[in-house]
Amino acid sequence: MNEHAIEEECRKKFFMTVDELAAVMRLGRTSTYKYVESNECPFNRIFVGSRITIPTKTFFEWYDGLKNENK
Repeated sequence: MNEHAIEEECRKKFFMTVDELAAVMRLGRTSTYKYVESNECPFNRIFVGSRITIPTKTFFEWYDGLKNENK
C-alpha cells in the first residue's frame, strides 16, 4: 500500500496506532514513539498502559494545518 493510500485509510478511522502515524508522517517507528511520548507533541494522544493511540481528528487537524502553512 502506498503512502497516500495509508493516509486515506487512517482518515477513515477514529484512532491510529503509532505505526500508522509513522507511515503517514514518513518517520521511523522509534522516532515516532519518541515524538509521541515527548512534551513537544502538539496533537492529542491517549496512553492506556503501554499502548498509545492517536485520535485521528486532532492529528489531521494539526497535520493539514502544517501542509497549508507550506503552500
